[in-house]
Amino acid sequence: MHVKNRAAYLPVNHFVNKPFAMAKHDRPWKCAKRSVIFSSTANSPYNNESFSEKINKVRVSLVQACIANINKVDTMMNGYSGSSDEEAASDSPKTVVHTVWNQSIPINQMSLPKLTRLRQLLSLRHIQDSTFAKYNVRATANGDGLIFPRYTDRVERVGVRQLKPSGLKIFRLTENRNQPGIIEETIPDSSTYVGFFGYHLVKSVDVETVLLFNEADALSVHQAAGKVALAVHDQYGPFQNQLLSLLTELIHVIIWPPPEKYNRGKLLAKSLTSTNCHLISPASCKNMRAADALALPGKGRQLITGVIKACERVEEKSLSTFDKLKELTKEYYYGYGSVSGICKWSRFSALNNYLKGFRLGELTLIGGGSACGKKTFLAEYALDICCQNVPTLWCCLELPVGRLTATLVEQFSKDAFFEENTNQRSFDYWYEEISRLPMYFAKFDKVGFTKLKDIVEVIDRLAASKEVQHIVIDDVTALQEWTLAKNGYDLNLIFSDLRRLAQNRNCHITGSMLLSKFQNSKENNNADTLQQNAVNMQAMKEADNVLVICTKKLAQDITDVEHENFLQIWKTRRGGDLVLSNYIEMNFNRMTKCYTLTVGDRALPEGTWRLCILPLVLVAVISIVVNQLYVPLPDRFAEREKMQVIETVARVLYMYPGKWLELFSTKWQLCWTRLVLNSLAWLCSYAYRSTEPQNVHIHTIMLDDVAARVYIPDKVDTDAAIVYIHGGGFVLLNVDSYDLITRHLAKLTNMITVSIEYRLAPEHKFPAAIDDCERAIVYFLRHAHKLYSINSDKVVLVGDSAGGNLAAVVTQRLLLIYPVVQFVDFMTPSYQMAYRLYGRTALPDPESIVRWMLVYLGLDVEHVPKVLRSDHVDPIRQLQLLQAVQHDQLPPEFLDPSYYKKPPPKLNNTESSEAMHQVQSYLLDWQVSPLLQQDMSDLPKALVLTCEFDPLRDEGYFYVHRLRQAGVNASWIHYNTGFHAMLNIHNEVPLGRQAIQDVATFIRHNLS
Repeated sequence: MHVKNRAAYLPVNHFVNKPFAMAKHDRPWKCAKRSVIFSSTANSPYNNESFSEKINKVRVSLVQACIANINKVDTMMNGYSGSSDEEAASDSPKTVVHTVWNQSIPINQMSLPKLTRLRQLLSLRHIQDSTFAKYNVRATANGDGLIFPRYTDRVERVGVRQLKPSGLKIFRLTENRNQPGIIEETIPDSSTYVGFFGYHLVKSVDVETVLLFNEADALSVHQAAGKVALAVHDQYGPFQNQLLSLLTELIHVIIWPPPEKYNRGKLLAKSLTSTNCHLISPASCKNMRAADALALPGKGRQLITGVIKACERVEEKSLSTFDKLKELTKEYYYGYGSVSGICKWSRFSALNNYLKGFRLGELTLIGGGSACGKKTFLAEYALDICCQNVPTLWCCLELPVGRLTATLVEQFSKDAFFEENTNQRSFDYWYEEISRLPMYFAKFDKVGFTKLKDIVEVIDRLAASKEVQHIVIDDVTALQEWTLAKNGYDLNLIFSDLRRLAQNRNCHITGSMLLSKFQNSKENNNADTLQQNAVNMQAMKEADNVLVICTKKLAQDITDVEHENFLQIWKTRRGGDLVLSNYIEMNFNRMTKCYTLTVGDRALPEGTWRLCILPLVLVAVISIVVNQLYVPLPDRFAEREKMQVIETVARVLYMYPGKWLELFSTKWQLCWTRLVLNSLAWLCSYAYRSTEPQNVHIHTIMLDDVAARVYIPDKVDTDAAIVYIHGGGFVLLNVDSYDLITRHLAKLTNMITVSIEYRLAPEHKFPAAIDDCERAIVYFLRHAHKLYSINSDKVVLVGDSAGGNLAAVVTQRLLLIYPVVQFVDFMTPSYQMAYRLYGRTALPDPESIVRWMLVYLGLDVEHVPKVLRSDHVDPIRQLQLLQAVQHDQLPPEFLDPSYYKKPPPKLNNTESSEAMHQVQSYLLDWQVSPLLQQDMSDLPKALVLTCEFDPLRDEGYFYVHRLRQAGVNASWIHYNTGFHAMLNIHNEVPLGRQAIQDVATFIRHNLS
């Protein structure tokens, strides 16, 4: 059956390596006359109007459009879309600006007396005409004023020669001849942001940009110094956010305000502290504007250049840079007492490994339960530091001073004076020795009523004669502030004040406090316990170092008083590791009242080594599996790291199980591969639909007993449509698998898209798929397009991979994406590269392509190795067939010698079995190898997309070459890092989204 009028099909290649061509039907139903993409609907059999009537209507419409839009033609030529009739009729600010600007005249058409008077009044006497022209300064329509345009965009960014201004500033001469003056007018008003005067000249390579508050000053700076100068419109109040956002894009801004507006310029400079901003002060410019400086005879240019060089950097006092903080940062690491402290512990050397040293400006808390020896340890802790000439002040809020000094003397001498021992030295000697230490005692009589400010007063009195570096508080909870605290906020203030005191006085504060939580007794969850836990939390928050003495009883009998003490380090702000277990043992000598810290071995609990065996075994197994699974992808592969993971997962899910199932039956292998691939495709589509707004409606229809899915966007703005034939090697994928691509293509083009569900092999062998596609397309062109108001002359046929082959077979007017177009040569450079670089991966490789092709043709897959060796091509036919796939036609970069080796000519036929004769019978069938089509001269212009890492890359280029030889206007886009099927996962591969965008752009361009 013949079709009187054909649809014009646009060829475009599927994801990345299929020719994109439009051609004449080579089927029995092709029409006698050629159809053009933009063909008139007068030739359509569905149009009842005559051709002459339609032409008359078009002529009348064109005349009416020209009359109604005569004032916006210039705007459209400059890259701006014209407004509607209603907008043109309104007095909107944009319309007024464009009207005044379009009616303006060049300044050389003004009367000379008026122009001279304006130059004098506006300080423009020394401005050259070329400078005016560069800044697009024009005259009003009646020649009584000058117009200074303002812009919000750049010529470099928009790419047009002339930009339309977004605002105008007009200076007109008054009509009073006795006292001539200037009337200033701003369109729109000053409250509306309209950009800068001269902003259209800004380029991304401009290093310095001068910002001024007057148009005359901007013209003077540009003429004298050759720098881009902008004039900003000054208004009261803060600067507009749009203005500041444009200025932050500039590399280096120099602000030159008039002397009377210096404070205004200073405010603008502070608003631009994020950029490299400089300000010119009145002293630097000698209280002159730029226009006044240019008027100085003989030295105006030199003066302006010198003033710009003398600009001062604007810096915010509260902001700093790395350059300023270098010495401070260096002091933190290498300064005196920064990290290692001003001294180390000698008696408790174990603390040096964790606290690193005794540092000034820190707060250290030593806590523990009741009667755990925390104050005795605190005394020896402070004595150890004082013995290294660190001035120490004891604040005895609870502990009697006499008892404290007695304990210190015993700890210092390490002798027990109360025992009779003839060998021990006298008390007087040791007391005289300890009195030489720089240690001072402050006694406060009223326990619980001592304020923190009282301690500060004592420190201030000692500071006049003695420098105090270590303050020891025997009980922090004895402060009056602690007694009066009502909640956790008040407790937090106490610790924060102590830490602030240490930082401001450059000293170290050490205090002890009762932490009932750390006692080894079982406590009830009462109010007192909860309050104590809150105290512990505040102490941990503000303190720099927290040392906790924990007690462990040696017997279960509660009457047994023997116990062990352990020191735990719960926090160290600048130190090393924390110790949260019984790791540092405290051995107490009752005779000398001294402590010895013993660091024990961190032995693993009994039986822990058995638990380590399982993780080690798992690590070994995982390492072996990863080593076997890792197959490196090429370095230039798009999204290589991400694709490395995706490819490995795909290989584990369907490739390895498929090879194992192949041992039993090819049918089982095919079922598993279909299940996995379709499931993965459905998951990708579901993820896309759940994250992206879906503005597409889906219908399922029957086209002459062939199922099809129709995608209808919400905003359909054209009567064109897309018919999509999915890929999948003729045997694997279906319409559901391509839902992600067709849905995205419909949204990008705003076109109705139809996806055909043709029958798959091996259940339905060749040419069942071709017959289904042919019947569905013919039915759609005859009847179904009316349901969706589609112009049958604007239908695009799209096919990818195997779908590209079907599209090329069904019609020579096609859109192809890396299609299979030949079954002759599997030794092309792209096939050889696939063998070498990613033959072991889950990506489409020559073996899988040939396998599914044989299944599609209904042939035995045992012939795959023979076909790959080209044993199916006899020497007689080889020279004839290989004319279409000559390797020398490929670009030089495709013939990389690192993986390509030119195959030798075939001398004899190595296989003459009946099965191979069946393979050879398909060689010259254009329905299998569309590349062998003899006549391609009538094909419309085509777009071919190919990608580097695709076995079908060379076939796409061969198709382009054949089209160009036949005189077809064929375009070619090659993605150097792309790979086959990257459009199926375009959510993860940006290059795949770009390829779909290129296809959509081509379609819209040719069907608009």
